Amino acid sequence: MTDWMTPQEVARELHVSPTTVFRAINSGALTAYRFGSRRQGDTDRRGLSISRAALDTFIERSRVRPRVRSRVRPDFSGADLMETARRMAIRGGR
Repeated sequence: MTDWMTPQEVARELHVSPTTVFRAINSGALTAYRFGSRRQGDTDRRGLSISRAALDTFIERSRVRPRVRSRVRPDFSGADLMETARRMAIRGGR
């Protein structure tokens, strides 16, 4: 059976405000479900439920991955460094 949580319970588990959870739901980053019929005048925030699987998917998609450097700098030897400095001096520092 699937475990269901309210947005407030999700907020407590993630240590964020309920507003942050509602923003994630409204942006489509976190999937939420509304069960039962809506009555006239119900706000958008009432009756929402988030499955444990949806929360786990959201957490995995939010994982920060190590950044890969796009440009690898060459390892200069002393002679290369001196040659580069000489060229820069000839061009006026450019």
